[in-house]
Amino acid sequence: MLPIVLLVLVTMAGCVRSHESRRRHLPPTDHPIPVTSLPGLSGPLPSDIYSGYVNIETIAQSNQTMLLHYVLMESENGPDSGPTLIWYNGGPGRSSLWGMMVELGPLLLNDASLTTLQRNPYAWTKFANVLALDNPPPVGFSFCDPPGAWWPNGTSCGPWDDERVGRTNAEAIFKIFTIHFPSGKYVKNGFRFVGESYGGVYIVETAQALLDNATYANVSKHLTGIGFGDATLGGQADSTGVYWNLLFLYGHGQMSTETWEGLLDACTMDQLRGKSPMTPQCSANVTGATAEVGPYFLYNLYDNCPPTTFSTYQQRPRKASPASPRVGYDCPGTCSSNGSIGRTYAAPSESHRTRFSLWPTMVGE
Repeated sequence: MLPIVLLVLVTMAGCVRSHESRRRHLPPTDHPIPVTSLPGLSGPLPSDIYSGYVNIETIAQSNQTMLLHYVLMESENGPDSGPTLIWYNGGPGRSSLWGMMVELGPLLLNDASLTTLQRNPYAWTKFANVLALDNPPPVGFSFCDPPGAWWPNGTSCGPWDDERVGRTNAEAIFKIFTIHFPSGKYVKNGFRFVGESYGGVYIVETAQALLDNATYANVSKHLTGIGFGDATLGGQADSTGVYWNLLFLYGHGQMSTETWEGLLDACTMDQLRGKSPMTPQCSANVTGATAEVGPYFLYNLYDNCPPTTFSTYQQRPRKASPASPRVGYDCPGTCSSNGSIGRTYAAPSESHRTRFSLWPTMVGE
């Protein structure tokens, strides 16, 4: 077996690797690769860890090989001690390895060190096996060979929508549990989907794709539950304009009531929601409200962002105010997701649907 020194983990927070040249030798897809050591870790691994690729044959474009990368970390109490949790971050276009390395895994990267792995006393591997996917390709270390159009298009594996992502993940999970780990040790106690943000859409589409395909029955019969945290479940999303973002910021004390009410007086809802052009007065009020809020990190609103961490919009540290005390740690670093996937995500309106048809299938009527 090939040894792995998981330098992967340093960049596995979700960065998409630049495939500057076509690979001459594709990685194996018929077995996992045990992780034997990790840079930045003193002492033994907390549990058995595997990294691997599965060949996604039913979704790949006719002229390509599509390989989806995953990492599986066993429970620290042994693989038989609990269920397997399949974790999803969102985006669309964010690798689930981001969550594994900064949120719930046994070894974390954070602001204090990007070269030293730190033990997580609250790791989910204390009670479960955890599987994280780089999805959809070309997110993270997943890729297609030969690649199609690359950065900034994010479509080197073809255009994506919710249903195609679900079918890709379903095939990957089936092959991980039957080809890479044929003993069944990671499914015999059941497996569950858990995710946040746009991972909610990924989960219901993936679960439905597993349940709908009779080929996957030997795996899908072990699906025992799904869980969401702050998740998107689908439906028609009104994401145009500035209204919802400014409402979120106002609701979290980032601008005064006077500024908010002035904004509503100067603008119509159609203007704020991007359905009609802003008047000069409306535009001036939006600019003023944005300036009052200042730079921020949407996923950790009350913490400080160092200069140049994210974008020019967020290049100055936030100043403390009674409504927004800047305490705690700085924002995490850059390159956490494939933004190009999100920008070019070709989800048709019918794909952004809430999959309530899933619930009777799973929990009974």
